[in-house]
Amino acid sequence: MPRNSIPPEVGCQIAQALQAGGDQARYCKARYMGEPWNFSEDKIYRVAKKHGFVSGRKARRDKGEIRVTGLTEELVSLGARVTLAGTRRQSGKRLVTTEDMCQQLALNGHKAAQNASVSTWNRLLRDRGLSHADLMAGNPAIEMRSEHPNHVHFVDASVCVQWDLKGGKNMVARDMQKAFYKNKPGYWREVKKVLIRWMLVDHCSHAFWVRYTYASGENGVDLLDFLLDGWGGKPFADRFPFHGVPRILGMDPGAANLSYPVQRLLDRLQVESYVHAPGNSRASGCVEVAHNIWETRFEFELLLKLAEDLESLNDRAKDRMIYLNAVARHSRHGRTRAEKWREITAVQLRVLPPKAHCQALATTKPVERTPNERLRISFESRDFQLWAPALKNRKVTVELSPWNPDDLIVTTLLGEPVPCRLIEKDAHGFDRDSPVFGAEQYQRHPDTPAEKMRRDLEADEYRIEGFEPKPTGHLAPAVHFLPVRGTEILLADVPKAPPIRAGEIPGKLRRDLGLERITPPQRLRIEQWIEGRDLISHEQYREIVGRAAEEFKVRLYPAMKRSPLKAAAN
Repeated sequence: MPRNSIPPEVGCQIAQALQAGGDQARYCKARYMGEPWNFSEDKIYRVAKKHGFVSGRKARRDKGEIRVTGLTEELVSLGARVTLAGTRRQSGKRLVTTEDMCQQLALNGHKAAQNASVSTWNRLLRDRGLSHADLMAGNPAIEMRSEHPNHVHFVDASVCVQWDLKGGKNMVARDMQKAFYKNKPGYWREVKKVLIRWMLVDHCSHAFWVRYTYASGENGVDLLDFLLDGWGGKPFADRFPFHGVPRILGMDPGAANLSYPVQRLLDRLQVESYVHAPGNSRASGCVEVAHNIWETRFEFELLLKLAEDLESLNDRAKDRMIYLNAVARHSRHGRTRAEKWREITAVQLRVLPPKAHCQALATTKPVERTPNERLRISFESRDFQLWAPALKNRKVTVELSPWNPDDLIVTTLLGEPVPCRLIEKDAHGFDRDSPVFGAEQYQRHPDTPAEKMRRDLEADEYRIEGFEPKPTGHLAPAVHFLPVRGTEILLADVPKAPPIRAGEIPGKLRRDLGLERITPPQRLRIEQWIEGRDLISHEQYREIVGRAAEEFKVRLYPAMKRSPLKAAAN
């Protein structure tokens, strides 16, 4: 019993005695009964009220109001903020006293703060719920419930009481905080590995699974292996039935818990990850309670008998875990943890796939594959047959199925699910499920959207109702372009027709003009046009043809107007 405390039975006697008299008699009784305990009358009245005493007097009208001159509610609130600011955040230790707080308020211009005594300040803060204890108490907790076993699991890691492993396989019992102080130089050089206790707890039945690892800290590999062993089937299932994948997994925001393999596995197994805020350990209170139970019901043995190595420690822990789950009754549901967990139904129990498959789920990422002509893809040296909505030569996303190692989850790039199956080949290398020639009828793949549109257009002879090509010239911008000066192309390499001899001109004119013959006057006129030249160019010949046609009254046809090069070719 604490010093200067009154036993409960004495407190009830004091309350009954004070209740039986008037005001004057109560005062005398309180003064008389307080002498053996060295309590004042006010202290005796407080003890009596704690044990049911009610004076029956009306409360003062100004009860709860501040009757100190100059002291206001705002100043009391300011004092509470000073008290809160003078408290260490992590430990909650109060560094500023009420007396120093009043003095500092007065030095900052609030002289009325010193008009009230320290006890008055404490009472005012206490009555308004702003005392140091109220400020450190935090918000009230809310009880959460789970609907059935394996609905919610919680996982957490802590350092074992026997935490160090040095000198071969021998464990060394040592107090970690006394052996190493984290602010001491060389602390992290000496502490390299510790013994980690992993705890997995079912929220409904409070059945738990425990295992130890020896590492430099929490890591995703150890956590992943621990979860798979806890959720998977066990060789001692007749004594410890706990297994199965939960719907929700609660955890703290540690690096191991948020690592990619762990979160990837939870996502593939359709487990919702519930990560509480940093420092809010009561959000996962069931696993914290399990840690405390395990320390008091098992790890005390490690202080009496050291484990020889990690394997023997896990063997001892397994034996104790089976016993506590099968024998110890839980105060909430009144049954043993194993009995309560056995109430799970077949629908609520989700069986974990093989461990190797789960490790592949945690480490592999979705990949893309392109279906071939037969809508087939290859994944991990195995072939799979796809169906619509998969399209030929259009990529799909592929990942392992969490519940069937021989199945895939295939989706289009738009997120549409694609049916698929594993192709099993016969002795000739054909798909066993493929149709056989002449033995059965088979159905072709369903038409793709492109095939449906092409078939409809062919039926309508490529005529589209309500659509026809329109001219687009009027859509050009109304801009007037100025002519641009260019450079002529010199055809220096173009072959030229050879000139015509003067003696050949009459015969050629007869043929070109379609005359039966050249008369002497016409021949004389032609010689005048030749002007005594021996060779006539094709340009000069065209001029002669034009004159001859005009004087000889001959109609000049287009064939006679062709270029000199073509005429020379004839």
